[in-house]
Amino acid sequence: MKKLLCLVLSLMMILSVAVVPTVAEATELKIPQGAEKISTLVKPNVKIENIVSTLEIYYTELYQTKSAWYIADADDLRIFSAVVNAGTTSVNDTSFQGKTIYLAADIDMKDVTDFKPIGYREGLTQDCTTYQRPRFKGIFDGQGFTIKNLKMTSSDGNVGLFGLIAAPVIIRDLTIDASCSFTYTGSSSAVVAAGSLAAWACVDGTAPGVAMNAT
Repeated sequence: MKKLLCLVLSLMMILSVAVVPTVAEATELKIPQGAEKISTLVKPNVKIENIVSTLEIYYTELYQTKSAWYIADADDLRIFSAVVNAGTTSVNDTSFQGKTIYLAADIDMKDVTDFKPIGYREGLTQDCTTYQRPRFKGIFDGQGFTIKNLKMTSSDGNVGLFGLIAAPVIIRDLTIDASCSFTYTGSSSAVVAAGSLAAWACVDGTAPGVAMNAT
């Protein structure tokens, strides 16, 4: 009887250990009610680097009917940039005017080497005079989160989290920390459009609660 009791107790101890799995601590996302994941704007199986050149977005189906999206990781930030950059102010407008983008967590860009400013199109005039120039005109709400390890280098000087912003833009509650860097490598003596937040601002917008500690 004692041997049977010991066997039962030993088995219970083994089972009690086996049913307690090791769970990795997950990042808790801060998702505002009604916000959609930014990747839902992109058609399935489309590579991020192809979004701009192929305009592979659900422009009519989702962009026009939804008003809020969230960014949860580095790929989401790349997708957001590509969606803005796929549009212009005259055709396929994806400036997000009247819409809000939220950061749902801290975004670590350490594995990203090809990030393009939000509001940028290679080969187009980098100023405020052309209607073919992609630009961000919506609300970017960082919700107190931080963008880390975003490193950009450009010979045309157009470096920054945002390439071109325009009214009625609002950028708020966001930190671009000291691990980020924005570097101009060209030789032009002209004014260089480089900044940690935005390279170009066509008209005044607001940026309350934004901390920029990048170099």
